Amino acid sequence: MCTGADMQPAAHGGADNQDLGSRIDDLLSQGLTVRLPPDLAQTYRHEMRPTGVRTTLSWCLLTAGLNTTNIVFDIWMDPPHLLALDIALRLIISLTFVTAALLFYSRRLIRFEPLIAVTPCFVMLLLAGIMGLLSGDPALLERLITDTMVVVLSATIFLFIDIEYTCWLAGLSMLLMAGIIAASDIREVAVKAQIVYFYAGAEAAILYGRYMLNHYRVRLFLLNFRNDLRNAAAMRDNAILAREAFTDPLTSVANRRAFNVAISGLMDVRQHLRPASLCMIDLDHFKQLNDSVGHVQGDLALRAVAAEISAQLRGNTDLLARFGGDEFLLLLADTGPAEALQIAQRICAAIEWQERQRGITVSIGVASGMERPMTIEDLLKEADGALYRAKQAGRNRASL
Repeated sequence: MCTGADMQPAAHGGADNQDLGSRIDDLLSQGLTVRLPPDLAQTYRHEMRPTGVRTTLSWCLLTAGLNTTNIVFDIWMDPPHLLALDIALRLIISLTFVTAALLFYSRRLIRFEPLIAVTPCFVMLLLAGIMGLLSGDPALLERLITDTMVVVLSATIFLFIDIEYTCWLAGLSMLLMAGIIAASDIREVAVKAQIVYFYAGAEAAILYGRYMLNHYRVRLFLLNFRNDLRNAAAMRDNAILAREAFTDPLTSVANRRAFNVAISGLMDVRQHLRPASLCMIDLDHFKQLNDSVGHVQGDLALRAVAAEISAQLRGNTDLLARFGGDEFLLLLADTGPAEALQIAQRICAAIEWQERQRGITVSIGVASGMERPMTIEDLLKEADGALYRAKQAGRNRASL
C-alpha cells in the first residue's frame, strides 16, 4: 500500500526541461499508481509542503481545542473520584498536540516531522487506555477509545507525513487499541472483537482512501509540472522569436521594425515626435570594399561598425538599428543637436581608430527635433540631408 508519492527529499537530477518532460510523459503513461523517482519526489514534497504543514498545524491545534473542551462533558459524565485525573490527562494530551504543532513548524526539525506528528496520537491513545482501565467502567473506556480513535482516523487523512509512516501509525494504533480492549473489563469476547473489528475496518478504508488520494495528487502534480514546462518552453520560444523579429541577424543590433516601434513610442497624438535627435550613419566607400575584398569581409566590416557604435551608446536611452545595406540609424531620445553632434563625432573617431588597418570610416548626418515639432519623415529627411553634406565635405565626419 505504500507509495513513493510521499518520498523524503532527494537531490535533484538537473536534467534539461525536454528530458524532464519526456520522463513525466512516461510516468503519466503508467496508469494511476505512479512511483516518483527521487528527484521528482523531492520536487513534489517541496511543492506540497506549505499546504501540508498548514493542514497539520491546523489539525493539531483543532484537536487540542476539541480535547480541552471535552472537559465540560467529563465534568458531567465522569465518576467524581476520576474527574481530577481525567482533566489532568486531557490537559497533558492537549499540551502534547500544541507542542507537536510548534515543533512541526520548525524547518530545523524537518527530518523528525513524522515522529513529531504521530507522537500525540500515541500519547492520547495510551493515556485514554490507562484512564479507561483504571475506571473499571466499560462505558467510560469505550467513550475514551472512541474519542481517541476518531483522532487517529483523522490523522490518517490530514497529517503531512509519508504514507509509510501513516501505515505505521495505523498499524501500531490498532495494536495498542486492541491490547487496551483485551485488558478491559468488557466481559463479552464478541463485543471486544466487534470494537476492534469496527475500528480496524474504518482505519483500513481510510488508509486506502489516503493511498488513492496520494496517487491522484501525484498525477495532478505531474500534469501541472508538465504544463509549467510546456509554458516555460513556449515563453522561451516566443521570446526568441520576438528577439529575432526585432533583431538584425547580421549585426545583432535592432532592425528597422524595432526602430519603427521605438519611434511610435516617441510620437504624440498629433504624430509629432517628442524631443529626440537622429543620427543617420553610412559606411564610406562600402561598395568599393565589397568589390575589392568580397562580401564576407564586407559583412565583417558591418559587424565591426555596429559593435563600435554600440560601445558608444548611453544605455537604454539610445537605440541603434540597421536601416538597410550599410546604413544605420541611431535614435537619441531627449538629446539636443549639440550633444547629438558630439556623440556622432565620437563615433566617427572611434571607428576610424579601431578600423584603421582596414581603412573603414563612417559619415554621419545628425538631425534634431528638440526645437520644433517634427514627424519621423521630416527627421529622416533632415538626417539624410545632413549625411549628404558630411559626404560632400570629405566623409569620415559628422554634420548637422
